[in-house]
Amino acid sequence: LALLAWALFAGRAKGHPRCDRCRYSLAGLDLPATTAEPPIPCPECGRPIRSTRQALRPRRRPIIAVFAVLMIVAAPVVWRVPETMTRRSPPGDLEWHSLIPGPVLLGLLWIRGVGEQGDPLALEADLRLDAGGVLAPSFASALAPALVRTRDRWPVGSPIAIFTDYRVRFVGIERAIDDPLSKRLDSYLRIQMYPPLRLAPLTEGRHFLKFEYNPVFMSENPLASFTREITVAGGLDSLLTPVTGPAVDAQVRDSHRVTLSIGPGWPADMMGVVWRRSTRLAFSTRANIELHRDGAIARADSFVLPTISGSAAHFAGTEVAELRRAIDQGDSQELARWSIVLTGDPAMALIQFDTTHYWSGTLRIPITEALKP
Repeated sequence: LALLAWALFAGRAKGHPRCDRCRYSLAGLDLPATTAEPPIPCPECGRPIRSTRQALRPRRRPIIAVFAVLMIVAAPVVWRVPETMTRRSPPGDLEWHSLIPGPVLLGLLWIRGVGEQGDPLALEADLRLDAGGVLAPSFASALAPALVRTRDRWPVGSPIAIFTDYRVRFVGIERAIDDPLSKRLDSYLRIQMYPPLRLAPLTEGRHFLKFEYNPVFMSENPLASFTREITVAGGLDSLLTPVTGPAVDAQVRDSHRVTLSIGPGWPADMMGVVWRRSTRLAFSTRANIELHRDGAIARADSFVLPTISGSAAHFAGTEVAELRRAIDQGDSQELARWSIVLTGDPAMALIQFDTTHYWSGTLRIPITEALKP
């Protein structure tokens, strides 16, 4: 700032007229009072002096002024370099977003919003939030709403599913419920440190869910509070459109792969089935999974979990032990009796918040096909 002020305002004439180019003294010359009078040349460099005001103009140094402005702009970035290099992993790992000044980063988050998972600006803000500081509450207010994922609209009579970061606490008054899908989600998501929240069906209309955010686990002093509005209206068909038919079922089958999973150390009567897509479709294909033998259900109590690219299920029991024995012995006749049946599940499609269509068909896949490498 001092250099900029010096470049723009130092060298004032202080009542002594000088040439504004070469600073030669013009004392004693009859200078034109206004630009309407004829100019006189500078005795030193010949520059036309058109008015007394021009001769009293302070000397300006534009190159130094530009250099000073660049220093002012770069100062917040340069100031962040030592701190950034010491707290990065590995130390010294610098990225462009790590050098953005805090107020500028905060402004970008408010203007453009928090992007999808992996957004570099959001990740940088999260790092600075964990480090604390004066801007921590502001970063918390900008980031916290993006850590809550749910639908903006839910059908009447449906439980409300909410996915939150562990630093977000639900402070609404609606009670949590205990239903089969909630148990599946709870067991699956707690393993991934991403606890779910399932609320009882709400009455028709608009509802405001209240949340608190604090990066300090179990702290009673939240850094930010916010609400999320949802609307309960209509039925399931008003939100999700079922799609099925021979062509759709064939498309689902061609774009997915069913594999058997037997983990190391698993008991002899336990196995898993994974239903995974290889190409993305325009509708949800999350499905319930059942084991069938001779066309009838052998294990219907499948423990189905929604995954990023499909569904997975675990099975246990005497029937599963018989199937595993046939697999180990390579008994083709026994294996021919077994199949995997998949049925599209709208309940799991409903918690895939970005989908508007779901597969409602049924596929029967022979176990021998699931055993292929």
